[in-house]
Amino acid sequence: MKTNLLLIIFCALLLNRAAMAEEDWVDYAPLFSPEQARPVPLSACTTETVSGYIMDTNTPTIAHCGEHDITVSGISKARKHEEYEDATHVVVSLGGRQQKASKVVFRVEDFPSEFVDSVAFADLNGDGKDDFILNLSSHGVGLAAEFTGTLYLLSGATGYRYLTLSGMNHIPRYLRFGNSPQAVLVLQRMGGRDGAQIDTLDNKPHTFFVFDLLQFDVTAPKGAKLNNSLDARFPFWTLFTYTPSHAETTLLTPAIKKTLWDDPLKHEVAGRLVEH
Repeated sequence: MKTNLLLIIFCALLLNRAAMAEEDWVDYAPLFSPEQARPVPLSACTTETVSGYIMDTNTPTIAHCGEHDITVSGISKARKHEEYEDATHVVVSLGGRQQKASKVVFRVEDFPSEFVDSVAFADLNGDGKDDFILNLSSHGVGLAAEFTGTLYLLSGATGYRYLTLSGMNHIPRYLRFGNSPQAVLVLQRMGGRDGAQIDTLDNKPHTFFVFDLLQFDVTAPKGAKLNNSLDARFPFWTLFTYTPSHAETTLLTPAIKKTLWDDPLKHEVAGRLVEH
């Protein structure tokens, strides 16, 4: 009886600790003064969905975003013709009152994550048109819940384009630096190779987060570009602990950081929506 009680208490402590950690992860981001950067206000879309699960071929997710509608549908090209089939592809469609409908089709393995959690819009690239943010996640537990993604639908002179971001992007922050009309994403990722622990100056393995600044730019080939030059602290590395800190870690040398860092846009999928 005593053993069972201790086990219950231990499990409760672990769950509480995990919950606290998830709530506190936002506090790892470096701080910015109001003079340096200001938040970008986002407008939430009204979403119609059962679960937001992209593998479900029977129930699409529909988001109403001002004058635009976005539909995310899982489709199967496996030709099994069964009543319930997992999706092989994901179709994202964008329609508006003053523009023709357009879409992009992803293979499931190219889509950033499995669930559409929410959709928002704002003018991110400063061209006066709405851009759209589809916040995605895997609905994991604990640290695994942080492996999330985002799909952007970004306006341009000849229509909309898309950009995916995968990996670490759980609580994104959008800022505008100075008087620039272009928004900047403070991108949070797991540091190192796939979040693996890193041997550091204290001769112990640790897990780190790394932050980069991605600036939305209508002239950039993928609709956004890396611009860590906006703040000398970036790329910003911080230690993952259960007591979050805004401070940059002192456990990594500049040489180690340079070896471990990679361009967050290098392997991301981008392209143009096609009219249909």
